[in-house]
Amino acid sequence: MSSNRVEEIKKEDKKAFKSFAIMMVISAMIGAVIGGGFKYLQENLGDNLSEFLVNRLMMITPYASLVLSILVIIVSVVIYKNSRKNLKLWNQSDEQEEMIDNIEEKLSYLLLFTSVNLILIFKSNPFAFSGFTLTAK
Repeated sequence: MSSNRVEEIKKEDKKAFKSFAIMMVISAMIGAVIGGGFKYLQENLGDNLSEFLVNRLMMITPYASLVLSILVIIVSVVIYKNSRKNLKLWNQSDEQEEMIDNIEEKLSYLLLFTSVNLILIFKSNPFAFSGFTLTAK
């Protein structure tokens, strides 16, 4: 590898680390606010809060899972169609490297969204995928 390429990679790594560090600080602050809020509610409402939240989440989860899945499907179709259109344009053009990188990045996000959605479905509906069935007698 040439030293110019190594320097370019180091520069990109520094730039990526800055955005990663910023995202971690923001996430930590949001987590602290949410955790502090739940601690405050637990102190003021007592143990009834956890039971209340669990009951509400059990009611909301199937519907939220369905809505989230539909949204992921819609976003996936839009991103996929745009990527196919851009790929055709890329094939007809002088095959610019940054254009194909942009397409690959969008498709990578698409895979990430669908994977996270699948994980959330498995976590929110444990009986749906465990082989558990109800039978009438």
